[in-house]
Amino acid sequence: MKNRYVLAIALAAIATSACSKNADKPEQIFATVNGENITTKEFESMVGMMSNGQITADKLTPEQKKMVVDRLIVIHVAAADAMKQGLDKQDETAANLKMARLNVLSGAAVKQYMDKMTVSDAELQSEYTAKYGQPTKEFKASHILVKTEEEANAIIAKLKKGADFADLAKKNSTDPGSGKNGGDLGWFPGKQMVPEFTAALEKLEKGKITETPVKSQFGYHIIKLEDVRESAPPALADVKAQIESSLKQTKFQKYLEDLRTNAKVEFKSESSSSAASQASSASSAAK
Repeated sequence: MKNRYVLAIALAAIATSACSKNADKPEQIFATVNGENITTKEFESMVGMMSNGQITADKLTPEQKKMVVDRLIVIHVAAADAMKQGLDKQDETAANLKMARLNVLSGAAVKQYMDKMTVSDAELQSEYTAKYGQPTKEFKASHILVKTEEEANAIIAKLKKGADFADLAKKNSTDPGSGKNGGDLGWFPGKQMVPEFTAALEKLEKGKITETPVKSQFGYHIIKLEDVRESAPPALADVKAQIESSLKQTKFQKYLEDLRTNAKVEFKSESSSSAASQASSASSAAK
């Protein structure tokens, strides 16, 4: 997971994007309230915020446009009254105004960065090769999962005497998924299983059963290897969008980290320093 800071900035960027799709249009006066202009861009921005970026101004019905205009008028007159009373100078209001401005500006910076970001064919190929370049080894196996080593050893002893693996799995396995199917796990890539399970499979011959219990976090396994195969990696075209999205996210993360690294930050109180330290630790853990 990416850290919460990145998520917050990304959301700000989305909001800014929704409100600035028509940023290149010439400024026009939409209306005036007590002599203060309401521009078409302000109207379009309001539409974006009210619809969470899902609707543009040109899609509104006349009734919906009137509702947006009425909302803007109320905001303008209420804001003017707040200024008249000096509320913009109050600590809480001033802090909220500052944060709103910073949020819009940071969102604009992120939007511009994302709009200009490109992923080259070479980067796509390199990432594809790193993630999918090699065939994946897959196993077809069955297992019996029990709680204790004693139980596992007892089952292995029965198997050595000729007992049917599937019957013992149905009667004894605590795995609710495979137990009722005679322990059958079907085909799966080795990395899908816990390391102890995969390591045991790697040592087994086809048709053989582990002669000693395999301990994992889930209990004790008796494993039977049915078959092994290599699956071809997916075509680049099939995973291109996923790889491109991952690369962009990585670049975006680095962009924010570089900004943070190059910033001169001074903490003026013990509480702010402690909070920053905790945030940094949480950020590192979330990566």
